[in-house]
Amino acid sequence: MTGPSRFHLCDLQVHTSADSHHKYGDVGGREPNVEFATRLIEAHAKAGVTVVAVSDHNRVDWYPVLKEAGDANGVFVFPAMEFSVNRCHLLAIWDRTDLGFEMAQQFLTTLWKPGEDPFLPNGDPRPVGNGQVIEIAERAREHKALVIAPHATARNIGFFGSGVCTNRAEVIRAGVISAYDVWGNSSADVLGNPASDFGDLIPTWMISGDTRSLDDVGARAVYLKLGKNPTLEGIRQAFLMPDTRVRFPEHLRDRWGRTRHVRFIESPEPDWPRIERVTIAGGFHDGLDVELGPGLNAVIGGKGTGKSTLIEILRYALHAGEHSSPDAEGNRKQNFKANAEATVVYRSDHGDYQVKRTGSGDPAALTRGGERLSLDVAKRVTIRVFGQRELQTLAARDDVLREFVAAQSGSAWEAIVVEERESLTTLRQVNSKIDSLEASLDGLDDDEQELADLDDRLRIAVDMGVSDLAEQLSTLASANAAIDEMLAWPKAIEAIASSLRDQMPPPTAPESPSNRSQFTDALSELGAVVEATSQTIEDALASTEATLAAASGVWRTEFESDRSDIESQLAAAGFPDPRELGNSQRRQQELRTRLAGLPNLRAELGEAKGKRTGFLDAQADIRRRKSRIVEDAARALDSAVGRRVRIRVDPLGDKSELRQILEQATQGQSVRSEQLKRLAAAHSPSAIAQAISGGASEVEALGCSAATASKLSALGPADVRRIEEADTPDKITVEVNLADRDRDENWQDVSEVSPGQRATALLALALAGGTEPLLIDQPEDDLDNRYIYEEVVSVLADVCHRRQVIVATHNANIPILGDAEMLVALDAEAERGRVLAYGGLEDAEVAEWARRILEGGEEAFDARHRRYQAARPH
Repeated sequence: MTGPSRFHLCDLQVHTSADSHHKYGDVGGREPNVEFATRLIEAHAKAGVTVVAVSDHNRVDWYPVLKEAGDANGVFVFPAMEFSVNRCHLLAIWDRTDLGFEMAQQFLTTLWKPGEDPFLPNGDPRPVGNGQVIEIAERAREHKALVIAPHATARNIGFFGSGVCTNRAEVIRAGVISAYDVWGNSSADVLGNPASDFGDLIPTWMISGDTRSLDDVGARAVYLKLGKNPTLEGIRQAFLMPDTRVRFPEHLRDRWGRTRHVRFIESPEPDWPRIERVTIAGGFHDGLDVELGPGLNAVIGGKGTGKSTLIEILRYALHAGEHSSPDAEGNRKQNFKANAEATVVYRSDHGDYQVKRTGSGDPAALTRGGERLSLDVAKRVTIRVFGQRELQTLAARDDVLREFVAAQSGSAWEAIVVEERESLTTLRQVNSKIDSLEASLDGLDDDEQELADLDDRLRIAVDMGVSDLAEQLSTLASANAAIDEMLAWPKAIEAIASSLRDQMPPPTAPESPSNRSQFTDALSELGAVVEATSQTIEDALASTEATLAAASGVWRTEFESDRSDIESQLAAAGFPDPRELGNSQRRQQELRTRLAGLPNLRAELGEAKGKRTGFLDAQADIRRRKSRIVEDAARALDSAVGRRVRIRVDPLGDKSELRQILEQATQGQSVRSEQLKRLAAAHSPSAIAQAISGGASEVEALGCSAATASKLSALGPADVRRIEEADTPDKITVEVNLADRDRDENWQDVSEVSPGQRATALLALALAGGTEPLLIDQPEDDLDNRYIYEEVVSVLADVCHRRQVIVATHNANIPILGDAEMLVALDAEAERGRVLAYGGLEDAEVAEWARRILEGGEEAFDARHRRYQAARPH
């Protein structure tokens, strides 16, 4: 298990003091010695060079002592040898093993006749005496060496020097030379125009130090992506995939920047966020512990080995949302139960974090430097996950696609989204205040109108003397009440008199008292008085009633006349009921008290509306800036996504929210949705809101029917504000070119093409967009191998030097031609998964499992190759 590949600074052409042209000074002679070996290796370690090939001319004897010094200083030393074939310099490198050193020694004996000294009498290296470049290079390869052409553009000794290698086109086509050193003549034609020598082949350029001085150590080194413990196979793989595995240091750009097919790098250390390690305890993947590379990582394995489960565990552990498929979520729960735990080490520009989450469903624990943080995981750890066939959903929702595209601008988009969110929060607060003020003022407006009406009525009443008339009517009523009281008094007297008569005769005295006569006489005397009095009263009442009846008739006529006249005058003044005047006066005072704060409320409402206008302007500016960010991000993504996919932006063209608000505001009013759709498509939210505020005729002028215009113009202020604030973000369209030939164009919207064609476009988008780690489960679904080879792997090669990608795949093209720097081979037995191997493809065990899993084994691969070769036209 070698771990992921990484960039090493390598110098594959380092000479020792055995070289007659060295400038190391007094180093103890030409023969191998520990003191100089240590000084040389320490100088390389100090310069950051971690891989060295000791490449003296015509000798390899310095390797053992330099290897020992390298082992002590963290520098990996390879045996190598430089030699000259017909003036053309070649350099052979062997693996840093005992067998590699033995092969180097054996190869050395084949270059000259037995007993012939590899050096001339003057000490200079002797050219190879027999054979041509292609023959000697092939012989080196037979001795397990990797051959490069050092200082290839040098005029007299370089592979591309004039007259140096006269059959170089044949040598290039033979493939016996793995890489070509640019050093020599920086203006050599082959550097800027490699097709002149390589035709349709892409050269592998590198640079080596040809180091002969401690002062020059590391000045001409090249970055090669190799395993943690570099091997010759790793160097070979780097030269096979130079687009992803070879980088020139940035300081060499001034001299070699015109060289085609060379990439430069400021620092080999990745500066993008990435998952560095995944450890799982419990569940299907119990015991899994793998380190991931910063670029392309591929999880491979047969069906049922847990590839999808691993992707879903990472999604779950890092709070990256839910899978759109319930089956996938169920798979994760089944294989990652409550007692299982995943630990993920995540590195970003915020620092290194550790995330732990169990299958119980509880939130993950986020720690940094051993300290538990209270932040949500998503605040510090961000990944994008597309589960199996989930990539297709990217184009299903406009908002998701737009967010994906905009996210390419990174911090600029994040900042403006926060700004918009804060602006919307403030706008909602102002709207809430306006709603409250309008609700209060809505009742007070009615009160104000009522007060105005009362003021008018009471003013008119005063002008018409209503108060005097009311007083007169009151006096008249009082007089009438007094007359009624007077008329009632004789009746009361009559009742009294009747009551007295009812007391007659007086009671009779009994026989028994001796003084019976006293009782009888006294009562008889009183009875006579009562009888006389009753008669007198009755006679007086008869006379009085006659007089009062005549007087009452006169009064009633006078009263009715006076009352009718006063009431007519009151009715004319608007108060047919005199009591209404008092009620109105009391109501007037009540309304005046209630309306005392109305001016302040109106001023407050005006101020709030003014603020809202300012916030709307700010919101409009934010949305315009968002649109520009989206357009810029779309252009950048469009240029990175590949020649068969393109992105189109209709600025502020997504009217779905506006249309939805219009439909909600008119729900239940029988307004045709087609009219609202046309209205939203043709006009901005502010134009529609302004027309509604202007009345039905202005709404109708926007293209609505009279009935629809009438209903829209009747909407309340809150609905109008919602319409005015509706967001109309950019409309994103993804198109795929379906033309058979590159020069032709047949662009179709992905929503209108086949699932495979749609997947083609969306996979390209997913790979090219964003900087956060990208996890995709089986991206080859719905794709044909030709597209994967022609498009996907080239995009992967470009993407993975600036973004981490983790794929679970069955397709060999993706990890092999995409040049995965980490392959994780999975297997399963007895419902438990296990890691067969992990590391770079240069690891023999990893390569073997990759052949078995992805190619069906080496025999199956060779058999297919033979069939293809046999069927090829000759």
